Amino acid sequence: MSRQQSSVDTIRERGAVALVTMLVLMATALALITGLTLLGVSEASLGTLRSRSSQALFSAEACVEEALLRVARDAGYTGGTLNVGGISCSVTVLDLGFGARRITGEETISTVKRRIQADTQTTTLTLSGRPVQDTTMTAWKELTE
Repeated sequence: MSRQQSSVDTIRERGAVALVTMLVLMATALALITGLTLLGVSEASLGTLRSRSSQALFSAEACVEEALLRVARDAGYTGGTLNVGGISCSVTVLDLGFGARRITGEETISTVKRRIQADTQTTTLTLSGRPVQDTTMTAWKELTE
């Protein structure tokens, strides 16, 4: 074998090693980029879900607050669908007896549902010889399923 032939074989071996090394590096880079992309998409999805969850919670709270006002003004209010500031939600008012009521507001945005429950107690006071109703909220909590 001549010196020239040996030199050509060495160059070919180096070229093959370089090619394999490049392929391994490219495959690793591709896997890393794919993983980071999937992580970014997952984080964006989670952010959207959190945003919808917060919107649903704030909407349910706003509807319960509106229902509290309606119960204070009208003892016969039983709930229904409320539209508060462009937000539509469902409210139920249960009469628990002896002036106690339970108000539940529910809002669903996309697939996210949030529910708030408030309990009230209405008592009748006499001021200057006139009966006056006083409604007090006794409990407020978020319901989980």
